[in-house]
Amino acid sequence: MFLDYPEKSWSLSKQNVFDECRRKYFFKTYAHWKGWEQNASEFTRKAYLLNKLQNIYALLGQAVHDEVKKAILNKKIQKALSIKDIREKLNEAWKDSINNRADWERWPKEFTMLQEIYYGNKSFLRQNSSKITKRAEICIENFSGSEVFKRIKNSEFQILEVDEDFPSFKYNGVRVFSIIDFLYKTNKNTIYIIDWKTGRPNEEKDKRQLKLYTIYVLEKYKNAELSNIKCVNEYLLTGDRSVHEFSEKEIANTKKYIEKSISEIDKYCEDPQLNKPKDISFFEKNPGRRCNYCEFLELCKGTE
Repeated sequence: MFLDYPEKSWSLSKQNVFDECRRKYFFKTYAHWKGWEQNASEFTRKAYLLNKLQNIYALLGQAVHDEVKKAILNKKIQKALSIKDIREKLNEAWKDSINNRADWERWPKEFTMLQEIYYGNKSFLRQNSSKITKRAEICIENFSGSEVFKRIKNSEFQILEVDEDFPSFKYNGVRVFSIIDFLYKTNKNTIYIIDWKTGRPNEEKDKRQLKLYTIYVLEKYKNAELSNIKCVNEYLLTGDRSVHEFSEKEIANTKKYIEKSISEIDKYCEDPQLNKPKDISFFEKNPGRRCNYCEFLELCKGTE
């Protein structure tokens, strides 16, 4: 039996949505809750469905990550096969979106609906299909030639985690989600946190994410020492990499950032402990160009 409200939790992705638009945060965090139940209201069901939309670049990124994970576990990669598998996933999503909308509305976990097609931007996908598949090819090529993958093939370390399902830690009683793409330890007890990026670099956000991952490692692996943790952003689209080591002060500031963020979000809750939100009217809209790319555009227009 599900709770009346979603579990109180925090992640950088949730914070990014909160910063982008409070109304979108309401839809994504609260409005969709229990939308899968048969007696859900039309509003809740619609929010649940829109929350399941996938834009093409997010789907592409996940497909690349899936191939990278397989390569890590198998310690080898067949580039042509990986690219073929990615194309098939994208094609399947296209077919689902075009042919199986009714089925998606009934079983949204079983079918894929591309946001671009749902909102009538089919022409965008057609015009950019070659660019999208080229992006996948570049990412796979750059991964296969990366320094990390060379180490993987030579078995130079102990694998700790590879894109685990919803890893988290408790911070001041709140569950904080921290999904690391790849975590390994060398024979010198140096722990490497690897984050694969399939988009463009964003230095501030990318470093903040690595700091969060560092806190997660320190919380979960009690023998880990901050001085032995190295963080790496691997930018698969450009072939660049960025290596970071963080100080005690930087980690302490990140913890303060989490505390401040949770405190700010709590102001939008009628009962922060239950994670019961205030009325939708308290969650301000942030109108602008991003609205045209928001998965909740249809629902938001109905809540003027």
